[in-house]
Amino acid sequence: MLFFVLFFLVISCSKETDSETPTPTPTVKYTLTITAGSGGSVDITGGEYEKGTSVTVTADPNAGYEFEKWSDDNTDNPRTIVVNSNTSLEAQFKEQPTYFVSKAPSSYSDLNRNSGELINQYFFPGFYLTDDYFEENIKIEGHRGFGSDGIFFDYDGDNLLDYFGFFTNFDPNWGVNTGKLVLVRDILNEKEIISFDTEIKLVTKFELNDFNNDGSYEILMAAQNGHSNGNGNFGNEISPKIYSLDPLANLTVYDFQEDMGIHDMSSGDVDNDGDIDILFWRYNTAQAPNVDTNEPLSIPILYLNDGAGTFTRKDPYETFNGLLEIVNTSNQYVVLGMELFDVNGDGFLDIVSGSTLNNTVYNGTFAPDYSRIYWGDGSGNFDLENFTDLVDTSISGKNFQYPSVLGFGFFDIDNNGLMDIFSTVTPDYAGFVVQCFLQKEDRVFEEATSSIFDEYSLVHTSGNAVDGDFPNFYNIRFYDIDNDGDFDLIPDGVGSWGGHDYSDNLHWKNEGGILRLNK
Repeated sequence: MLFFVLFFLVISCSKETDSETPTPTPTVKYTLTITAGSGGSVDITGGEYEKGTSVTVTADPNAGYEFEKWSDDNTDNPRTIVVNSNTSLEAQFKEQPTYFVSKAPSSYSDLNRNSGELINQYFFPGFYLTDDYFEENIKIEGHRGFGSDGIFFDYDGDNLLDYFGFFTNFDPNWGVNTGKLVLVRDILNEKEIISFDTEIKLVTKFELNDFNNDGSYEILMAAQNGHSNGNGNFGNEISPKIYSLDPLANLTVYDFQEDMGIHDMSSGDVDNDGDIDILFWRYNTAQAPNVDTNEPLSIPILYLNDGAGTFTRKDPYETFNGLLEIVNTSNQYVVLGMELFDVNGDGFLDIVSGSTLNNTVYNGTFAPDYSRIYWGDGSGNFDLENFTDLVDTSISGKNFQYPSVLGFGFFDIDNNGLMDIFSTVTPDYAGFVVQCFLQKEDRVFEEATSSIFDEYSLVHTSGNAVDGDFPNFYNIRFYDIDNDGDFDLIPDGVGSWGGHDYSDNLHWKNEGGILRLNK
């Protein structure tokens, strides 16, 4: 009996235990909120999810933008999120950088494409630098940029355009003290500005080329430190230099060890040996303390390259036949604008040069009345008696004060297979006159300024520019500004330090071979 009772109690207890209902585990949910910042969208906006749920989201940038990161700095896209708490995330976008694409003509010979003038043109971005641009985008305290004192290029090979130039010191007045060399990384986008100390006070030109055959471009610089400064004083002339930049923006300098003022220079393979030589046209200031006035102030000086970026100065009187006779009778040979270019396509670089047309300034010195081509033969020597003058009618006989040639451009505007020559001229540095010389046959030129340009001059009174007056400029760039397959003409190297407002978009649109001014 006792056994039966115990058995019953055990069975009863077991039944009571089996009939109890277990307490359920509560479901935990969290809210995931996903939004998109300016410039894009997301494919889901979130919601409530059980803890531990994996959710995949994709950020989609709009045209002209790219995904940058999520608001928690994660950069995965698409991204998988494990929901373990209430979470808010924003997809953040940024404008796509403007990558560099050249819109310069490519119809040049290899010899010409390797000249410094065409390399500078290749990297031209389609706009010139104005006083307002410098003020708004590139600020160096106490210094100011000058339109012609810099070049564009891609120094680190990231397909983003960079800028290298010189900023003149305006403390206490322009050119009294040394300025700054300035590198602007990614000038079309972020604009990281790096400055370097220098001995330069006034620059005349920068030019790109691969001077040491390393596959990268270096920067050739010429200065005019001896030029009178804002206080009316004169400094010592300094030597031209070649600057090299590594990807970390470390600057190294090659110094030519010959102090001289230079109004223009050019680079190219003068002696056809496969490397880049340099022609300086010396333009010393007589008042500069370190200038020997017993020597000609202005003559051409050629430096030949050994192929590795080391240069040898050639004797000017051996290199340029006829120069000694010019110097003996006229003391110096003045040139203001000059380029090395194979004008007639014979495979040899020629010298295209100009001074003050009609020689209205340099009386008593040698300066041809017209722009002049000295024909090269690839030897590294030039015969100054073997030339062709670019006889003009747009300047001659006109009431232009001191019309000085500042630079040249080259393009086959009439599509006859021969290179035509364009020049930029300034009357007393008060505006501009542009000229066009068509090459009708080998070495035969005809001025066509009035038929190629609908307007070719904008001139004002020197020292009295008012708003709307356009300054002089040093370079001519051919560039397809409107993407129609024709190459338009845009000024570059605009010479102004402010004082009046002028157009930031002056150019000539190519309409079937006629260049029409837009301003």
